[in-house]
Amino acid sequence: MSVLWIGCTGAAPEIIEVKNTLVYRYESQRSFFTEELSLFARISDDDGIDDIQYVYLIHEDLELYWTLTPQNWSRLTHDEAEWIGSRTLRMANDAYMPRGRFRLEVVDYGGKRDMTSISIPQSLPIDQITDSVPDLQIREGLLYLISPHADNVVYQRLPGGEVEQIYAGAAGTIESDIVFERDDAEAVGAEYWLYSFLDDDEALILRGPVEPTP
Repeated sequence: MSVLWIGCTGAAPEIIEVKNTLVYRYESQRSFFTEELSLFARISDDDGIDDIQYVYLIHEDLELYWTLTPQNWSRLTHDEAEWIGSRTLRMANDAYMPRGRFRLEVVDYGGKRDMTSISIPQSLPIDQITDSVPDLQIREGLLYLISPHADNVVYQRLPGGEVEQIYAGAAGTIESDIVFERDDAEAVGAEYWLYSFLDDDEALILRGPVEPTP
């Protein structure tokens, strides 16, 4: 008698790779920093990524944890590999993210799991971060990025909602289809987000939306 097997293989998920970045989000109106953790995991599961039920991030020393599910995580595809995670893991009340070692745990619908550990480095001195916040200026009708960091990315959001990366690199003039007449940024209504990666690439400064200044 022939038997047709249908259903899960029963194999446990496997965490292949993890990318985590500490984000210092600068709020211009308050001249204030908040911290977020961007965390994404590339996971292998013989039953597919849809078999993953939970992703836990746990700081055992402080008894803190974050839970990601299909309802609140983000899915990204890079080089034909799928990643799940979040760009905005944070503490309540704008508290800083804890430092040290975390356990990352992935659980599928069958209860099988895999785990690994990640770490968040100690903070840079806050005055060092404050002194290196990127900015945009308008010079002779062109955008100019001001940043002491070598690795920066600028995104532009037009009034219609279109978002595109318009620049990557060190400080300098940004080639853009928009020309600012009379050095008036508000005449266009575009918004800009600036990402400046710190030297270790484990942290970045995020500022936005930014209104360019003459």
